[in-house]
Amino acid sequence: MPSSDTLSDLGITVAVGIFLAGVLIKALDYLAKKNVLSSFFARKSLHILIGPIYIAVWPLYKSQNGPYLAALLPGLIGAKFFLIGLGILKDEDTVRSVSRTGNYREVLYGPSTYGLIHVLATIFFWRNSPVGIVSLLLLCIGDGFAGLLGKGSREKLPWNKDKSVKGSLAFFLTSIPVISFYIWWFHSMGYISWSLSQCFPAVFATTLVCTLIESLPYQQDWDNLTVFAASVFFMKSFGL
Repeated sequence: MPSSDTLSDLGITVAVGIFLAGVLIKALDYLAKKNVLSSFFARKSLHILIGPIYIAVWPLYKSQNGPYLAALLPGLIGAKFFLIGLGILKDEDTVRSVSRTGNYREVLYGPSTYGLIHVLATIFFWRNSPVGIVSLLLLCIGDGFAGLLGKGSREKLPWNKDKSVKGSLAFFLTSIPVISFYIWWFHSMGYISWSLSQCFPAVFATTLVCTLIESLPYQQDWDNLTVFAASVFFMKSFGL
């Protein structure tokens, strides 16, 4: 029989899932339908908010199975996206919420890899390493704000006319303070042994590199994976 801590952890996963799927996603979709928010703003808001909320509940897990039970949520969401992208599962509301153009095939790439990356960062790094936290926040905060604030900007990057200077600045400038807060918070709770001052050089360098990687051309469907891979590589190269 599962221990009380395991059952408690499972309950946390269910509660967070209900909040994200039943409250946050539905609320943003409703506001988009009512034209209170544009579908683009709603989609990017979802991209930005899920990761920080997901990481914020990690301290609530108590059992040794915590990382696996936490990863169950993005795993199930990612699997749903994958099935939608393949055309096996029909869900027009989800397609409208997470795709750029309303084409269900788009869900097979960015949204599916978004879920996969959350699973990998959770299982392999969890709350005792800054690597997973940094990689997820770069994906959610940096990439999300780059798209949100860079949209419509006329100052394009010389090497990629689909990306803007404003978007790249947004990636870097929004990532640094949010990542710094989470590392300080998890260190203060005793999960991360490295202090913010010890981690900051790695965070700064990794964020700078990932800002550049996110701006590169010819990777529109795969930038989630390239940013994640780069963030893990550079954080680990600093010995973290």
